[in-house]
Amino acid sequence: MPASALLINVFFGFLCCLVVGVCWYLRQQLLVHASESSKVVKQSAFVFGFTGLGAVVLILIMGQSDLILLVFGALLAAGLFISLSFVKKLDASFHKLSNQKGQLDKYLEASGSFFVGLDAAGLIVRWDAAAAKVTGFWEKDVVGLRFGDLMPMDQANIDGMLAQSEEHGIADDLINLRTKSGEFVPIRLYVFRNEDEGYALSGIPVDKKLIERRQYDQLLASSSDAILIVGEGDYIHRANDQAVRLLGYSHEELNAMQITKVIPERLRKTHSQHLEKIFKEKASIQFSKNRELYIVRKDQREVPIDLSAYPVHVDGNRSMLVYIRDASKDEAAAEELKRKNHLLSFAEKIVVMGHWQWDLITNTVRWSDNLFDIFGQPRDSQLTYETYFGFVHPEDAEYVTSCVQKSISEKKFHHFYHRIVTSAGTTKMIHLMGHVYVNDAGEVVEMVGTCQDVTVQKEAEKRLNEDLSLLEIFIRDTPSAMAIFDTDMKFVAHSEKWLSDFKISKNSLVGSSFYEVFPEWKERWRPIHYECLTGKVHRSEKEVLTHADGSQQWLIWEARPWYVSEGKVGGIAMHVTDISALKKAEEHLWRKNEELSAIFKSSNQVAIVSCDTHGVIRHFSQGASVMLGYDAEDMIDRESILFFHDPVELAKRSIALSTELNREVTGIEGVVAKARLRSYDSREWTYVHRNGQQFPVQLVVSAIKNSEGVVKGYLCIATDLSERKKMEEVRGNLLALELKNEELKQFNYIASHDLQEPLRTVSNFIQVIEEDFGEQLPKEVKNYLSTIDKATSRMRALVKSLLNYSRLGQSAELVETDTNQLLEAVLQDLDSALKESNVHVEVGQLPTIKAYEVELALVFQNLLGNAIKFRKRDKPVRIQVLAEQGAQEVRFTVSDNGIGIREKDFDRIFYIFQRLHAQQKYSGDGIGLSSCKKIVEMHGGKLWVESTEGVGSDFIFTIPTERQIA
Repeated sequence: MPASALLINVFFGFLCCLVVGVCWYLRQQLLVHASESSKVVKQSAFVFGFTGLGAVVLILIMGQSDLILLVFGALLAAGLFISLSFVKKLDASFHKLSNQKGQLDKYLEASGSFFVGLDAAGLIVRWDAAAAKVTGFWEKDVVGLRFGDLMPMDQANIDGMLAQSEEHGIADDLINLRTKSGEFVPIRLYVFRNEDEGYALSGIPVDKKLIERRQYDQLLASSSDAILIVGEGDYIHRANDQAVRLLGYSHEELNAMQITKVIPERLRKTHSQHLEKIFKEKASIQFSKNRELYIVRKDQREVPIDLSAYPVHVDGNRSMLVYIRDASKDEAAAEELKRKNHLLSFAEKIVVMGHWQWDLITNTVRWSDNLFDIFGQPRDSQLTYETYFGFVHPEDAEYVTSCVQKSISEKKFHHFYHRIVTSAGTTKMIHLMGHVYVNDAGEVVEMVGTCQDVTVQKEAEKRLNEDLSLLEIFIRDTPSAMAIFDTDMKFVAHSEKWLSDFKISKNSLVGSSFYEVFPEWKERWRPIHYECLTGKVHRSEKEVLTHADGSQQWLIWEARPWYVSEGKVGGIAMHVTDISALKKAEEHLWRKNEELSAIFKSSNQVAIVSCDTHGVIRHFSQGASVMLGYDAEDMIDRESILFFHDPVELAKRSIALSTELNREVTGIEGVVAKARLRSYDSREWTYVHRNGQQFPVQLVVSAIKNSEGVVKGYLCIATDLSERKKMEEVRGNLLALELKNEELKQFNYIASHDLQEPLRTVSNFIQVIEEDFGEQLPKEVKNYLSTIDKATSRMRALVKSLLNYSRLGQSAELVETDTNQLLEAVLQDLDSALKESNVHVEVGQLPTIKAYEVELALVFQNLLGNAIKFRKRDKPVRIQVLAEQGAQEVRFTVSDNGIGIREKDFDRIFYIFQRLHAQQKYSGDGIGLSSCKKIVEMHGGKLWVESTEGVGSDFIFTIPTERQIA
């Protein structure tokens, strides 16, 4: 073979090897990404085939000419180049799909979904992290196992789904997925069939209620017996088609009916007790046709039946699953019984429950298949009571023994909860319910019942109770008023602050209605609560509410709904802040500000001026304008408070303060230095009016400080002392006058006493002369002596009257005085004069008043004495004393029919020592009426006369009743 041909053969051999290598690479990529880019794969396969064929042809014609070899070599190279370009394109497509798959994996992981890969034999080949998270099994634990072996409970469902996916390419269903811990997770499982490659499984966790509802639907649909689901109150919630056919009612009629309606009336009481036992004792009941058991169809025809009833939970509610078989039809009874047992087992699996039977005579125990699974015990195990007791948790052993013994002694099963330790060492919580059977001798011979795995529920209840306990503590001890209500507005929880803020004496309001606690707020709050229960939030930043006792409370409040599952409103949460104290403080501050503002603006008696620390005026009140004569706009921010001070006085004060404080004091310091040291200073200053007139003021200077105690200015309040100074001057004059008056009284007393002494001496000497020389004295001398004696007697009487007049009111005291009794005593004193002058006195009804009793008696005595003295000699004398009660005073009138008084003398007669008649005609000293006037004025009243000369006189005086007399 030529060298060139050998070289060409080597070259083409290399190309063939390269083509084979590329084909093998593409095959591996296709195995990993089986159907991700069918178009690229087809194109690559075509090119690979073409180049492969070209390689074979070249080998066959290797003996041909070099030209032909070169042509076919170029053709092979072109095919290889095109194939490599397709490979590059396929790699890019695979890379893009890989990125998209990564993003999809992240999304599915976030949604809780998982993927499982099965080969054609149903063995696990892929198990992602999400599947491990949901089930608790890791990939290394499950690869190579059958998927169904891990979930024996739902094996039939999964096998059916695999078969369905082979026929239709995809299948899905709701199943319970058993986890590594033995719990069940409800999922929706999707099964995809890959051609000749196996299966892809995808699971998504769903609400447990969905799978329970689906399983009950399957149960109702698949049963050949009539099945009823009965809730509390014996109301039928659901019924299958067989129940509709057996009972003759429609679905709608059955769903609104009590189950007791289809029981004959003669049996209703007995069967109602059995049904009630299912709810109360949570025990299953089975009745066969050997008992008298019938149902009544809609057409009133009775049908004999077999019945089984089991307690279950449907949609989270306590219910009863009732199987009814028409006992009148016995065909294929054994098959139906087997099917019913299967359905019963299926129902038990739904609620993680099994049933048991204990024969106390033989001490043998029988379990349903599901109960073996719960305890982790092989189904072919021989069971006794001791076998069961061996699973009891050591800490619960004594409690379980006491419950069993109590059920035997009382011949009534008492349901109870306790823990077990399974064969795998897992601790579970179970709930036992049952029924006790006795023989004719009354001995317990058998117990039957159910056992339910409630581990998940109890753990959930425990966590819920812990959460509720923490929530209750949080709400109770929260420092604000908070309350939680249900949809009926009944208290679920509340804080201690709620009770204290609303002054509620009860320790707890839980269970009480909001409207019972606050009936006065019912109309106000009911619309708000209604809207909150529909999902709205209400709040108020400030609202006053009035309690039943009339008291008011200011509140800031917020009411918002709280939610249970699936966005359903569970009630209302209210948060309330009592701001009554703050509101009162605001109102008090507002009133003080208003009062201060009113004083500052309207007071004309007080000058209020404020200044900064330099003395510049910042405020100048209306009173300051009136007092000083300056307008506020001329003073504010323009002048200093020193502007209206007497500069001489200010200079003297500054010098005195400099000495006192041991530092130089000038300017405004002379006014405010003391106030800055002790917050305020009060002293007398001299202000200068705009017209130059000086006047005294009492000036109070207060330091204005901020919250940190730093002085920011001064408030000067000045009161004009001019009037007070005048009053002090008047008071001084009055005091001097009182002193003079007192001296006059002393002089009057001394003078009266000294005047009486020589009068007594003269009178005594006249008496001695008359006794010793009476017979020897000439008649004319006797007349002189008699005249002297009478004059001295009148002089003594006058001095005595003058002394009594000066003493009026000095020691008198206001007392309750019955003027009827007072006048009666005066008339008794004047009895002789009245009889001698033949005077008739008429007295009206007189009041009781506060008066100077002795002095008032002197008034009546003088007025009555004058009426007797100044009577007419030629006619009978009539005197009348009357009183008229007024709103503020009593008006007394003393009337007579005497000689009367001329009008021009009405005032004169009340002057002291004034007489209208000669002494020889009418005796007297001219002091009587003056004394009466003084006494009446002492009472705060008035005395005057109304008279007609020759007809008579009316002396009238008033005594105040309400006025306090000093």
